Amino acid sequence: LMLYSSITMREAPVVIFMILSVFSAAKWVEYRQIRQGILAGIFMFAAMLFHTGMAAGLMSLGVIGLGVLVRAYIALPRSLYFVRLSPLLFLGCGIVAVVLLTGIGLEKIRGDVTALGVEVLATQQENVAQSRARYLEDMVVASWGDLVTHAPLRIAYFLFSPMPWSIGSFADVFGAFDGFLYFLLISMLLLKFRMIKSPSRMTVFVFVATLIYVFSFVTSNSGSALRHRGKMSPLIICLAVP
Repeated sequence: LMLYSSITMREAPVVIFMILSVFSAAKWVEYRQIRQGILAGIFMFAAMLFHTGMAAGLMSLGVIGLGVLVRAYIALPRSLYFVRLSPLLFLGCGIVAVVLLTGIGLEKIRGDVTALGVEVLATQQENVAQSRARYLEDMVVASWGDLVTHAPLRIAYFLFSPMPWSIGSFADVFGAFDGFLYFLLISMLLLKFRMIKSPSRMTVFVFVATLIYVFSFVTSNSGSALRHRGKMSPLIICLAVP
């Protein structure tokens, strides 16, 4: 009970910092406010301190930041480019340096980014596919190509499990209902995907898509999937509803 309490209690700061980061990133992209970009990096780093999975959000922020830098390089006079964006560059380099040198926020991979690899991911998948709520226990990555071929099925199970054919007790019905709600939200999002045109909404979509992809490969348990996808529910709802 104490272990479960500690796990669920950390969800609150993870979600709060993640939402603050995505909100700041959206404002940064939409209005090109350097201050918002700095806040986005700080908030996402804070979220990663509570959960290693938020490193995926930090990577998304890096990709989005690269796009902003390219746009700024085209639009700004060269003399002002590095002057205006130097705080962001220093912050980004500083966060990367701290993570690489200290391993902070990377506890799930033994604090060493060089430990990332197919073998480590396969071990993680085998470790989490142990309980009654496990799924896809035989679908373990064996090569880098599996990160592409396994993605559709893993993403579907991550978002919608437990599947109807996996229900084995009355408690599973509540989980299945949660999965059905996500099915409705994702369907609404896909139906209105063409309406996601603004830079800010596209920023939110990039964050959501990246987090779903990453968490789908490190989760093989419907209970954990329910908890992890709950982190993204505010962002999914923002994209799915009118």
